[in-house]
Amino acid sequence: MKRKGKPVHAVSRIQKTKLNPSKSQRTALGILLETQRRLYNRALAFKIAAYEEDKRSVKLGELKKVFITAPRAAGDAFLCACNYGISAETLARLIRAYDAFFRRVRLGLEAPGFPRFRAQGTFRTLNFTMLGNGCRWEPRIVREADGTKVLGVDGKPLTTRATGRVYVQSVGWLKCRKDRELPIGATVRNISLTLQADGWFVNVLYEYVPAPVAAKTGGREIAVVCGGVAPALYLSNGFEIAPSGYYQEGEARLAHLQRLKDRMKLYPITDSETGALRMHQGGRRKNQPVLRPSRNRAKFNRCVARQHLRIANRRKHWQRNVAKCLAEHFDRLVITDVTPPVAKPVPKPKPGEPGVFLPNGATDKADTNKKILDNAWRSLFHAAAAACAVTGTAFVPVEEDPDCYKNTPLVSDLSSEEERREARTRHARYVLARSKRGKD
Repeated sequence: MKRKGKPVHAVSRIQKTKLNPSKSQRTALGILLETQRRLYNRALAFKIAAYEEDKRSVKLGELKKVFITAPRAAGDAFLCACNYGISAETLARLIRAYDAFFRRVRLGLEAPGFPRFRAQGTFRTLNFTMLGNGCRWEPRIVREADGTKVLGVDGKPLTTRATGRVYVQSVGWLKCRKDRELPIGATVRNISLTLQADGWFVNVLYEYVPAPVAAKTGGREIAVVCGGVAPALYLSNGFEIAPSGYYQEGEARLAHLQRLKDRMKLYPITDSETGALRMHQGGRRKNQPVLRPSRNRAKFNRCVARQHLRIANRRKHWQRNVAKCLAEHFDRLVITDVTPPVAKPVPKPKPGEPGVFLPNGATDKADTNKKILDNAWRSLFHAAAAACAVTGTAFVPVEEDPDCYKNTPLVSDLSSEEERREARTRHARYVLARSKRGKD
């Protein structure tokens, strides 16, 4: 459904900017995030109990009455400090999770994924329903559609700050770091705050009408892009693109940080009133004591998270550069819309010897899986689509049968590099023929 008032040819983009909150603002944001996480978990428990006991489905309106309106009327200090819109958006987030679960059930997927209770490390986003309802965004420079600056009463620009800022109810104004100027004529629709390993970020959702891009008619060759393992991409002309390998580069440092973290202590948490140990109520650690990390262990936890984030950021940068080069060099990209399957290292039992299994090459499979996941084919697919939209390159996705990867040179044992390259080229030409026939 299109948003009311959105131009027909407008596109939506998200600008991500790092925030620079003070110590008190970081504390207030942490309290706000924890309040919304507990609200999400209580609403999920309420829906599960309502179905198990009464076999009924709880709608969004009932959740708002039970978990927002009634506690605020009773004087709940934490919910009263939160904006009503952000609490309503948290409950709507739970409803969307249920809708996605039932959609996957209807599709008959093997693991539909029932909505889970969120721990502190898995609930990291604060969404606002609309701009101006508990949040406000002021960019670094305000411009009109023709590119001129918006001037105030005294003739000076309306915004003279070096950086933009965000206002959040019960938190205050948050400064941004090196925010980029939005496109001319852009309209900010919504914002959200995200907590990552290296701090808080603001995601600004805006809409604008891009300048029309003419389709390329230079007559250059068509590129058929297929996903691989050893080469991250291979084209129909025989050209190959090496994988980024950033995870393999950072794996040694990750292992070092993990070893340092494992040396630090964990302390059990006791109840302040009874003195009894707190126990996990469900999940894999049911009836096990709840452990609290020491300060040094928490510090190394953050170091490990920052290292993972650094690897992910480098991978995204590599994907955007590859997508940009392909879109600028070719007039048409035919790309496979399927991810190479991950090999499952499940061993077969050895006949006549219970508890003993046959060798299955688990080490080689694990190394191959790391390469497949490090290539992140799905993210590269979307990056190529976005780059083609900017440059005017024709983007043609082609669906393949995942079984086609079983006998392809991605995991085969051909004798020479020339045979492997020739087989990859034949596979890419096969994909091009499928795209021309228009078959799925």
